[in-house]
Amino acid sequence: MNSKEIKPKACAICSGEFIPFSTTARVCSPTCAIEWNRQKDIKKAKKKHVARKKVFYASDIKLRKRVAQEYFNRFIRVRDINKGCISCDKTELWKGQWHAGHFKTVGARSDLRFNEDNCHKQCSPCNNHLSGNIAEYTPRLIERIGIKRFDALTLVINKKYTCDDYLQIEEEYKSKIKALNAKRTT
Repeated sequence: MNSKEIKPKACAICSGEFIPFSTTARVCSPTCAIEWNRQKDIKKAKKKHVARKKVFYASDIKLRKRVAQEYFNRFIRVRDINKGCISCDKTELWKGQWHAGHFKTVGARSDLRFNEDNCHKQCSPCNNHLSGNIAEYTPRLIERIGIKRFDALTLVINKKYTCDDYLQIEEEYKSKIKALNAKRTT
């Protein structure tokens, strides 16, 4: 019988050299075997978690709402890039942080959350510290969109968004941002 000499291997856990008892052996001792199996279980759990997270992302309404709102707000800032703050005299050259300021707040009128007439570029001091600076926002908004569209903001429409609605809004505003950016570069 032709017997080959078994070559030593490096243990996958402790990196120590050992003579394997079979060709598939990866570890040198029972202690390393336990650690090897523990690490394999962790890898399996991570893969399972990632797969579960994808399903969770697709059906998580809070996450969908947040992502849709991020794209909508980004669109507002891109749309109004050449305009100053809707509530004060800060020009587009102001170096502070710009927000997408809602005239009717999302808390009070969630149906207007994604209404482009209800949201305009606003400086952070007006939006955060002056609660939207509505006294100045109102006349400037009427000037910008007209009285008919302004009056339309007072109509109450009970809108209940679903995950699919938020996904559609996200995709719509991604494409609008892309179109605006393409228009600016040409």
